[in-house]
Amino acid sequence: MSIWHGIRSLPLAALLTVAVPLAVQAQQGGQSQPASNQPGQPAGNQPAGAEGPEVPKELIDKLLGGAPGAMTDATKFLVSGERRPEDVARRATALISQIGARRAGVGTETLLRVIDRVASDAIGMVAGSQIVRLAVDKDYVPRNAVLAWDFGSADTGASRGFEKVRPGDPRIGGADLSALRRPGDDNVLQDGITGVERIEADVPDGDYRIILMTQNLGDSALMANPFGSEIVLNGVSVPVSQPNPTNWVPGSVFSNRGVQAVGSQGGPVGTQGFTTGNLGEFNQTIQRQQGGAIILNARARGGKLIIELKGFQNARSYLTGLVVEPANQPSDLILSREAFQVLTPVEVRLALEENILASAANVLAQVNPAEGDPELVELPEPILDPEENASTSS
Repeated sequence: MSIWHGIRSLPLAALLTVAVPLAVQAQQGGQSQPASNQPGQPAGNQPAGAEGPEVPKELIDKLLGGAPGAMTDATKFLVSGERRPEDVARRATALISQIGARRAGVGTETLLRVIDRVASDAIGMVAGSQIVRLAVDKDYVPRNAVLAWDFGSADTGASRGFEKVRPGDPRIGGADLSALRRPGDDNVLQDGITGVERIEADVPDGDYRIILMTQNLGDSALMANPFGSEIVLNGVSVPVSQPNPTNWVPGSVFSNRGVQAVGSQGGPVGTQGFTTGNLGEFNQTIQRQQGGAIILNARARGGKLIIELKGFQNARSYLTGLVVEPANQPSDLILSREAFQVLTPVEVRLALEENILASAANVLAQVNPAEGDPELVELPEPILDPEENASTSS
């Protein structure tokens, strides 16, 4: 269980009282592994003065000084270079540790606010499912899918191998559902439905790979959170990380050509059922279609798969398609190596989350409660719980 699990809205003095034992607990609990460059291995803590990613001095100055755009710059730092969750966690722990090392002269309230924001954003990136850029091969037809839905308007036909789902279909729900169509390639990305908040499908009980699709329409109200900030799959909550199209991970393509599409070095990787490789042939197509996909795992119970999209604020959902594949079957979705790297198992994501929170605890353990007012402080709550049986993107 996370070191912060259940600790919410503590008075500052009480928070700082428990920070020391929690920091020690995190270190003794095995969270201080050495940093690893191997996919799927958690990065170790980076306490102040430890060797780790170089943090720009000007970024620390902006964060502690409350400069405009400071958190935007922090986000860019967290996703700079490799986008694997373990790399994001390594940068986050380095950033938090350096903030602590430079805390002299900074008010306690400011320090806590900055660390809270950095830790919360980093955990969202590490624990959440990321959106990957998507293209659809011109001859693609779903092969192993138990469901293949093409969302759209009443005056457009379904893509080959897909079932057309239109506003008013009883299997989808939401406020003010409406269809939109964008001129372009004639495939599942061409048109879609806005405002979808619930999908209920009948499928046999079992474990499934769920791929939801969207298309970048260039409309900020639709593309701020096309899938929402949270997706609930049969009651299990999954956060969505980096929903804006500018932050989508390159890239992926639906294709029946498998290894032939990515060259001789492509092939199935691990037990996740994806073919990965160089998508150079599809790069222009991916840019032109501007599609996006989010990949999730869920277990159907009672013959039902219920998908709830939440957390839109002032935005709305926009869905163009849905493919549900058995988790133990090869996927028709081919991933770039970069896209595959962000599909980290839930156990590793939980360990990385612990590392980020332990780094924050190390800094808080060094703060003198007398330096600030004992106001309520909202700590970042872990997004995932180890007791949950379902993973995010696996």
